[in-house]
Amino acid sequence: MKTRCVILMMTILLALGFSAYAESLNVFVYPQNAEIESYIKAFIPSVTADSTKLNLVHGRMQSEADRKLGEELAAAYQTEDEAKISAAIAAFENRAIQFEEINEIDIVLQHTELEFEIEPMIKGDPAYLDMVCRKTDSDVIVMPVVSEIQNFKHLGIYVYVHGSETVRLVFEEVSRDSRSFPLRSILPLAQAISSESMSLLFLDGIVDGAEILVDGEPYNILDHYVLVPEGEHLISLSATGYITRNIKLDLAGGVVSSIASRLSPILLSDLTITSDPEAEVFIGGVSMGRTPLKVESYSLPASVRLSSEGYSDSVIGLTNKVPGISVSLKPQWMADKAILKENKDGFYAAFARSLLIFGAKIVTRTLNNGNNRFLTGLDVAASGALTVSLVDMVGCLIDYYRQTEYIAP
Repeated sequence: MKTRCVILMMTILLALGFSAYAESLNVFVYPQNAEIESYIKAFIPSVTADSTKLNLVHGRMQSEADRKLGEELAAAYQTEDEAKISAAIAAFENRAIQFEEINEIDIVLQHTELEFEIEPMIKGDPAYLDMVCRKTDSDVIVMPVVSEIQNFKHLGIYVYVHGSETVRLVFEEVSRDSRSFPLRSILPLAQAISSESMSLLFLDGIVDGAEILVDGEPYNILDHYVLVPEGEHLISLSATGYITRNIKLDLAGGVVSSIASRLSPILLSDLTITSDPEAEVFIGGVSMGRTPLKVESYSLPASVRLSSEGYSDSVIGLTNKVPGISVSLKPQWMADKAILKENKDGFYAAFARSLLIFGAKIVTRTLNNGNNRFLTGLDVAASGALTVSLVDMVGCLIDYYRQTEYIAP
């Protein structure tokens, strides 16, 4: 009987909404603030579950299945039918297995077009805050507020967890003219949502596009910052074309730390460069000599430029190691658009001239009855002129299309 009473009490709790731990935590930022939202998206996509906060949130997480289960068990006890009671207890025990705390919960940002009054929210009016939570389906409300105090800007971030009846001011700063929340404000904000103490790490000198692993897990980098739990960690920094760097750190919670994060480029060797004609080779803007050339060391990514007088420069970008490069340089005239226009006009002129000569040839043949020596002479002259014009037209066409192929992107 005692066991049944305990089960009945647990069932009542279950029916009141103390269900399994949530797999997501809905966060509502109001007033909407692009900076704060970007910090949350970058640094707190998931956090270690805080059972205290989640228990408060679970007060609203009632499901129809939980209520139905509680009603069925209570009804079974009222019937005093052992078979029904046993079945209801079995169903309850199967449901109770779901009372397992998970280690991570996802952070989901909520957005709404509804408008609310910020004053009762930051003052901690529990009825008003719970109403906002219900209307926005939110577990946590983050309130970034900027106010004026004697010509100074007061920046504050307030946090409310649904069910706690308490609003916390987790960050505040006074600025003369800035209305922007600094990136370091993510530290106390993360602590208000997560059960872990966090450290904000500045990666001094990190190259663009670099990736970071903390104890083998990828972390997001925003403006050279990364948010990491306090404690000892193995930090791995890597980027394409650079040597991976591993750093052991012991980070204190709640503070901003900095580490030198410069990466050494990967040095490669044995790059053979040839060209037609001979040209001077520049790698990264530095002259390496003239072709044919064997470069003993260089780093990726690299920009190789070949230059020769009277020819257009050729630039090759290298992102992977290659054994050699062979380049045919184009004469500078091929890159001259004025010459391109001249060649095009010459082709059109030769084409028009050929049409006129061909037309004249047809007319002379039509008028000549075979006895007119003058017309016969004109026909022979037209044939010769047409041949010369056609050869000229083909030459102009070749020059035009050679240059078009070079200039066209």
